[in-house]
Amino acid sequence: AGGISRATEMVVDELALERFDPDTPPADLGLADSASPPRVAWLASSAPPEQLTTAATILRGDDAAAALERIEQGTPPGDLPRADAAVVDTAEQIDDVVRPSPRRETSLVRPRGRILVHDSEAARRSPALLVREVAGRGLRVSTSRCGDFLAALDLMARTPSLHQLGAQLVTHQFNAEDLAAALETARSDACIKAVVTHRA
Repeated sequence: AGGISRATEMVVDELALERFDPDTPPADLGLADSASPPRVAWLASSAPPEQLTTAATILRGDDAAAALERIEQGTPPGDLPRADAAVVDTAEQIDDVVRPSPRRETSLVRPRGRILVHDSEAARRSPALLVREVAGRGLRVSTSRCGDFLAALDLMARTPSLHQLGAQLVTHQFNAEDLAAALETARSDACIKAVVTHRA
């Protein structure tokens, strides 16, 4: 998939891939729905711009697995222990962000988070086609397993014959603190869809 080995896992986690322009104001990075301040795993070789360091919590380093471990150890109970975005230089780093550990199906970036390719000369000359196109042309790749969920909810709200569909599909709701119970319930025949709510 254009030089990316973890494209399937990107879709499973509904991650977006796009260019990071150092001149882009932090408010325009698409992190408005993230924690305040957002967490950014900075794996790129250059230093993060000052305007980003004042608007976000930056975790610097070149090892995605180590960054994930730091976040998981330092996140308060009830908060999602993931970065909101990761800034990378290479296709290998993209794969590492998507699955930092070969023993866990866990991403460094939260579901529906962003992987930002630093707009550098190295990225524009990358052997990976997708990295070159994201950095050079500003191509944005978004992924989804189920289509646009917000658009589907809006359609259900506007269509009287679909009003009861949501109640039929979402059979269980849990707080993030009850994740173990949510996963156990989701495996059961009694559950169609379980929704887990994370504290912002």
